[in-house]
Amino acid sequence: MAAALALACTLDAQNRATLAAEKGKLRVMQSGAKVAEEEFSIAPSGGAWTATGSVQIAAPDGASAKLTSRMQLDAQGLPKRYEWSLESAGTKRAGSVQFEGGTASIEVRVDDSAPFTEQFFFESPRVVILDNNLYHHYAILARLYDWKQKGTQTFWVYIPQDRTPGSITVESLGEQDAPGGKLEHLRVRTADVEIDLYVGKNGLVRLAVPAANVVVEHD
Repeated sequence: MAAALALACTLDAQNRATLAAEKGKLRVMQSGAKVAEEEFSIAPSGGAWTATGSVQIAAPDGASAKLTSRMQLDAQGLPKRYEWSLESAGTKRAGSVQFEGGTASIEVRVDDSAPFTEQFFFESPRVVILDNNLYHHYAILARLYDWKQKGTQTFWVYIPQDRTPGSITVESLGEQDAPGGKLEHLRVRTADVEIDLYVGKNGLVRLAVPAANVVVEHD
């Protein structure tokens, strides 16, 4: 199965971004209650980068799910391979995405069933992975934003667990006062939701999804 996307990306392909090492825990709050804690690491790896994440998600009925991920990126922050695994209610779902240029080759498995495969074709290799319930991916997005150019910038995006491609816009709203100093405020817009990112000199500090009453904070 293949899907072609006909979207215009405003980013210049020659605009190279630089990632930076970042790690820690992200506390996920919804309606004032803690619902998850994510551990993550973004680290250099042989001239490229590796980002890993692990989160235990609590459900209102007391059930829980464990989600892990591993992303390999090139020196410019472009994804080369992404792997994820979700264990919930005795079922394990796992998938991978391999990127070659603007082509994403996807494989998904449920328990021991035969894999489901498909491809998506992007008009540019500058694709950002933003998977469900993994907020360190927004730390990578904040690094890929061109802070010198600023303004509104458009990124291709892929959501692996939903197998959904599309695009997002990211806009700088300037500096905001915060305890301990000023933070840069980025607003991420999708077709469905707005997300506010607050970024300090060491990376992502806070993320808010007002429509869902979700706040994510770096411990």
